Amino acid sequence: MNDTGSNRLITGGGDNMEKRLAVLEAEVSHIKTDITEIKADQKNLISGMADIKADVKVLIQKIVDIDDKVATKASEDFVEKKAGHIKIWMLSLLLVSIAMPIISFLLNLYLETKSS
Repeated sequence: MNDTGSNRLITGGGDNMEKRLAVLEAEVSHIKTDITEIKADQKNLISGMADIKADVKVLIQKIVDIDDKVATKASEDFVEKKAGHIKIWMLSLLLVSIAMPIISFLLNLYLETKSS
């Protein structure tokens, strides 16, 4: 019998309490380590997201610039029309460059026969 009048034996706090407490402390230590690693990973992800946001802003700006350039480009019909005008000018210059020596030669012959 103990001092309180009970027939129970005093075992110091319960069945294997120290062993169970040691296991719980070890598990809590692992949980703390895992949380620290998760926080570090989260910081890395946040930093990476900032870089991604900056890259996306650059890409969006480039898309806007390309869209502006495409909007100011000449239409295909306009280019074909201008190319047609250039072809007409080139053919006209070719005809004139061929005709001028012939006209000069004929004019020279006419003037020589008239003066003789």
